[in-house]
Amino acid sequence: AVVLTFDERCCTEGSHDVVRLYTDPERRVQLPFGPFFGNRLDGNSNFPTKRLVVRGDSVTVSFEALSKPEVIKDAQQQREEDTKARWGIRCLATGLFVQPQPWPLSLMQMLAECTAEVATRMLLHSNRSGSSSSSSS
Repeated sequence: AVVLTFDERCCTEGSHDVVRLYTDPERRVQLPFGPFFGNRLDGNSNFPTKRLVVRGDSVTVSFEALSKPEVIKDAQQQREEDTKARWGIRCLATGLFVQPQPWPLSLMQMLAECTAEVATRMLLHSNRSGSSSSSSS
């Protein structure tokens, strides 16, 4: 698997400049994440704040920009504009190796996880129904 971590400063000019993730270099199969775009300073960013885990041994990151850069002649104005938005993207990709387990262990782990999920839901349901019946008396 590949773990992707996006920098918190990632930003684009708007929704027309996007980052897309693909499973192949030819960009035929897009992953179910994204597209990512926006600027956290404006509150319109949808870049991931947590790590993304992509199954497989590779991922293609594509930055598709439609906006043209503005040419600003005044150096002070340029510095002000640079602090507002146009930082770009930064993504760290690291490999994640998962040791395969024998199938009986995998089955036991899956059953344990399912049992824990059912028990959690039962406990949550009994707490909700218990608190509503005691409040109605």
